[in-house]
Amino acid sequence: MLLYTSKGVSLGRPTSHVPNCRFHDVASRRKRHASGVNWPSKDTEGTSPDVYTNHMNELPPEDQPDVVWIGPVGPIPIHHEDDPLFEEERAAWSEARQKARSLHSAEDLLMGVADEDWRVRHESIDRLAARCHDDSRTLPALLELAGHVPVWQVRDAATMALVGFDPDAVVPVAQRGLNDPVEHVRWSANFALFQLGVLNSADSTPEEP
Repeated sequence: MLLYTSKGVSLGRPTSHVPNCRFHDVASRRKRHASGVNWPSKDTEGTSPDVYTNHMNELPPEDQPDVVWIGPVGPIPIHHEDDPLFEEERAAWSEARQKARSLHSAEDLLMGVADEDWRVRHESIDRLAARCHDDSRTLPALLELAGHVPVWQVRDAATMALVGFDPDAVVPVAQRGLNDPVEHVRWSANFALFQLGVLNSADSTPEEP
């Protein structure tokens, strides 16, 4: 059992001895899931993380995700490996990663970032940026993904992948990302601009012209 931050980063520590934890009976949750109880998907295409959180807050206490507080930080969701809440998501992500791993050439990866499954697009972005950095088609594809795709998870990954490319081309798109409706994308845009030398801090915002 691992802890995850809002950016999906594991804190890498067991929670059995962490104070201020809220745990539920996962076995009981599995039984309710098998009997037809459904939870909203955290990775619904184009859905803001806040929408997912609001849906989860409407569920009865026994069906809400477990959380932990570390000092003043929290609530941090706890992802149980056998929690049925995440079974479908894990299967979908596993399939997408497997498909993306099978893509090697620039042509394959360009098809990957245009795949109908947004998870395949997401998983293909870093591979395209790393393996095909110098291909003339790579940067235009990333700029399109970062600036015009309705799925925030794809915009987020593409925005982070802009680092390392021509600043003259990527800075305008990253700056527009600072006004994205989803916080994750705004954070990535801020970080990218910091890496590109436009901002003095990863937490700063551009000065008014």
